[in-house]
Amino acid sequence: MRGTPQRPGQPQPAEIDSGRLIRLWDDAELAVVLEPAHARPGHPGRIYRLQLDAAELGRPAAMSPHGLGEAVELARVLGRLPGRLVAYAVDSGDTSLGQGLSEPVATSVEALVRRVEDEIARHRVAAAPDTAGLGAA
Repeated sequence: MRGTPQRPGQPQPAEIDSGRLIRLWDDAELAVVLEPAHARPGHPGRIYRLQLDAAELGRPAAMSPHGLGEAVELARVLGRLPGRLVAYAVDSGDTSLGQGLSEPVATSVEALVRRVEDEIARHRVAAAPDTAGLGAA
């Protein structure tokens, strides 16, 4: 993923504001986070998925202490974790300054959108009350 030039003092694309994330997922049953991946060796455009439920999120050091892991650890200490956290990361490959997404990353956007939509739909179905058995004797 190529980022746009940043002004001094602006957060870089890979930086995560832990406080902002925690405020966004406060009282959420499901939080879906998108972020760049930096796999070695790189596979630009490859989508990775990491799911953590409440039990895993509640363990100290459930994730790397940097980036998203730092936000999870801070939220754990503050008692403000979402019920479930799903992180999708796209291997960015090229992180040099530039404009727009590299071709492999741009090609993966539609698939990423579908996966996130499916994630939310599955969560809604799982969280819906079971009314099928009501009224049956």
